[in-house]
Amino acid sequence: MKPNEETPLDEMTLTAVLSDHVQELKDINDFIKRQQNQIEQKDKLLLEKEKLSQALLNNFEAKFKSIIIQAPKADLSEVNAILDKGLTNINQTIQKGPIPITRQLRLTLFPEQIRSVEYVKAVLTRVIWCILTLVFMVLAFELLKMRMK
Repeated sequence: MKPNEETPLDEMTLTAVLSDHVQELKDINDFIKRQQNQIEQKDKLLLEKEKLSQALLNNFEAKFKSIIIQAPKADLSEVNAILDKGLTNINQTIQKGPIPITRQLRLTLFPEQIRSVEYVKAVLTRVIWCILTLVFMVLAFELLKMRMK
């Protein structure tokens, strides 16, 4: 046998191996096509879901923009009642008129805060001495006046 010569058995084996290899390549190619089809289908589903999500988001934004929030009006009846009472009191006080201011000059020998016996004794002693001095001065003036004539 020469090395360049092939036997029919080798050719059949080679054909079988090659046909198996070709079949495997076809199977791999089919598998790849199925995977690509699945990827394309998933891409289509994702695009549909994205469009649906975008539509929902736009719908939400439209609803959100159309929402008008109005706070309920505050109940100020209690505050108004308190203010009315205060203003009524002020008006009544003004209508009564101002109390006239009277000015009094009072000489108090015995103030209300000090009620001790020593204080009263000291004040009375000074008052008596002042009265005696005044009487003495008046008498002295009259005597001098009589002598001068």
